[in-house]
Amino acid sequence: MDTYNNYDIYDTEKNDTKEIKKVFNWVGLSYFVFMIVEIGASFLLAIAIKSLHITHLNSWLTYILGLAPIWAFGFPVCYLMLRKIPAKRPADEVMKPKYLVQFYFMLTFMMIGGSIIGNIISTILKESAGILINNDTIELISKQKILPSILFAVILGPILEELAFRKVLLDRVSGYSKKYTIILSGIMFGLIHTNLYQFFYAAFIGMMFAYIYTITGKLRYSVILHMTVNFIHGILPMIFMKHLDMDELNSLTGLDKNDPRVLQETLKLYSNPYFLLLLLYYMVLLAFIIIGIILYVQNHKRIKVNDSQSPLQKPEAAPAIFFNVGMILFFVITIGYSIYEIVLMN
Repeated sequence: MDTYNNYDIYDTEKNDTKEIKKVFNWVGLSYFVFMIVEIGASFLLAIAIKSLHITHLNSWLTYILGLAPIWAFGFPVCYLMLRKIPAKRPADEVMKPKYLVQFYFMLTFMMIGGSIIGNIISTILKESAGILINNDTIELISKQKILPSILFAVILGPILEELAFRKVLLDRVSGYSKKYTIILSGIMFGLIHTNLYQFFYAAFIGMMFAYIYTITGKLRYSVILHMTVNFIHGILPMIFMKHLDMDELNSLTGLDKNDPRVLQETLKLYSNPYFLLLLLYYMVLLAFIIIGIILYVQNHKRIKVNDSQSPLQKPEAAPAIFFNVGMILFFVITIGYSIYEIVLMN
């Protein structure tokens, strides 16, 4: 442990590749333990709930018991381990509101694009191998009340996730290679969701959040954007859908449109103001995606960091950061647990 206590990550005289690899090995081990503790705590909580014969949980308890293993047990242990590595925040830079808005549009494009990739792969697995993959997080949130969903999914969730996968992580490793640690942050953020549907879009937006924190040194920007994304793309459509009879909507699919009952139910659906709001929402979302694509094409060459003075350069950067025992263990447990959940569903 003394190696990490005495190690100055920004002292270039000490920054040889082998020593840097030890740091990333420790980072990987820390997040590996994060997962071990989280899974263990979740298992014990499930046993406790079953032994108490609790068959129904309200939305507040559902969120509290679902998030406690992560943030009350897993992350604190991870953080205590990571404190062995000295932290240094990126230099402070102010971001104008107009750039935050532009980043939101680009995040929308990246999120929807990632969702499409996840859906395509999930569909291929279902059609070719009969493997059913559900988006458990979205399904869970859709069944909960609005107020606790806003508190936990829109406010607390983004704050804690940005602390864990941007500030705590990047303050300790971005000095070695800004480019590769931005990629690392996104991949780890995607994998921690342990869900194929969420991996791609979480990884893409995680990289963008990491980039924003790296160039500004201010966590509030990525937190604000994270909250905005979770509300607009998660909670807002859920509010509309809660006022629609989705079972009735699904039952109309494939039926004869000339059937009087189908026509009556269709007209009833179209006259529902929440259906019109949902339709408007998707039209606005499509416009946001188009704007996001245009902005990304115009600015993708400007979205970069100056890594010329970083200790890790090609070709040793990727092997030192990703290919060490700790990181491999983290990758194995997150991917393995994702597969385990798929097996349980099938």
